[in-house]
Amino acid sequence: MASQSQIHQLHFLLVPLMSQSHLIPFTEMAKLLAHHGVKVTMIFTPLNAARFNTVLEEAKAANLNIEFVSLRFPGPEAGLPEGCVPWTTEIGLKFKIPRLVFYTTSCFCQIGLNSLRARYLKEREKVRMIPTLL
Repeated sequence: MASQSQIHQLHFLLVPLMSQSHLIPFTEMAKLLAHHGVKVTMIFTPLNAARFNTVLEEAKAANLNIEFVSLRFPGPEAGLPEGCVPWTTEIGLKFKIPRLVFYTTSCFCQIGLNSLRARYLKEREKVRMIPTLL
């Protein structure tokens, strides 16, 4: 039977976008979470697991509670681009699991994009240039 501490241990499942700009920061985030006693599982494609083997081995050498799972995503067969993981939203909703999004773009860029989306959806105006950035 599981102990009380095992029942209540937080477990993060990290599903990064399969690019270097996401995999390395996600691995660092996994180490940080695990250092604070959180169980972490990271999902990789077989190709990225091989490509980032050094980064993964360093994380394993830290002797933290991190598990790396190599999983083939059938993106092209499902009509999706390679590395696209839209299924995380539906699974999170179905099982009432919180879903967090990790952005590697700057805050200014995110604020600008969110503002444009909100304005476009409300007013259907054309996109305007920000004069000070030209």
